[in-house]
Amino acid sequence: MKTDRLLAITFYLINHEKTSASALARRFEVSVRTIQRDIESLCLAGIPVAAEYGADGGYEILDTFHLEKQAVNQTDYQYIVTALQALVSASGDSNAACVLEKVQAASEVYADTSKKTVTENTLSQEPGIQLDLSIALENPGISSTISIIRDAVRKGMQLEFLYTNSANETKLHTVDPVFAVFKWYAWYLIAWYESKQAYCMFKLVRMQNIHTTHSPVTKKHDAEKVRKELDEQEDTRRYTTVKLRVDKSLKIKCLEYMHGTVTEEFPDGSFILTTRFPQEEYYWYSTLLGFGTKVRVLEPPELIERIQNDCTAIAALYENSTD
Repeated sequence: MKTDRLLAITFYLINHEKTSASALARRFEVSVRTIQRDIESLCLAGIPVAAEYGADGGYEILDTFHLEKQAVNQTDYQYIVTALQALVSASGDSNAACVLEKVQAASEVYADTSKKTVTENTLSQEPGIQLDLSIALENPGISSTISIIRDAVRKGMQLEFLYTNSANETKLHTVDPVFAVFKWYAWYLIAWYESKQAYCMFKLVRMQNIHTTHSPVTKKHDAEKVRKELDEQEDTRRYTTVKLRVDKSLKIKCLEYMHGTVTEEFPDGSFILTTRFPQEEYYWYSTLLGFGTKVRVLEPPELIERIQNDCTAIAALYENSTD
């Protein structure tokens, strides 16, 4: 187990810039002291890990270090293939599909040349996971929008588009595209917004008239660094804690869509579910209304009032309707 972790730390340091001991401890789910001992073991094994102390300190592997031996086995290839298959299903990227073909071929070649030294059981190991993200392309036009973004990034040109935010305000934006990402069940563009001097997220389905401009990007962007910074940012969305009384017939569906915790169960099979929702998002509210009388909101009072007002307005819409 320790050997696997030492190898994983080595790869991590090769692929990342200077990393603190605390960040490595979080990444590998061990203590900071364990990471310090692991770094000592790597140094004793001849891996040139440089340590820098202080507020901005951390560990990094010197640029002069290169791996000489084959470090990827057949099981590793299978995980890579699984990840590439997910990328192709989510984006429809023809270049990614070509890479997938190459890796699959390399995997088969590696399996053939390794049969003499690896047992049959090892060769037959499978990840046990398949990722089909084709739902990411269900919205019409998403594929073409992703293609435009990818083309603009490759050319180093700015993008221009109309964008409607959550407040239903539409505005023309000109940005430096960095990459597109499928996150929170939707596609987003990560882009540098020069006027705000910040990286921003734009939901692709809210974009209109997207096109590549004739203006080059304002500066060079490190996509991996931007992704890491965004991942480390705190979630600044405002959340509402909701307490629900749910009928037993909706238990599975409610747990599936509400992602909450059952805090109390009753003899009739109904239960109390507590969960949190981002206030700016819309779909959780429509899902809640879709459950009808099978789900009753107990808290907070303002959500109860909102539902009462909306239901009254909906009922009035259909009263005496002649259309």
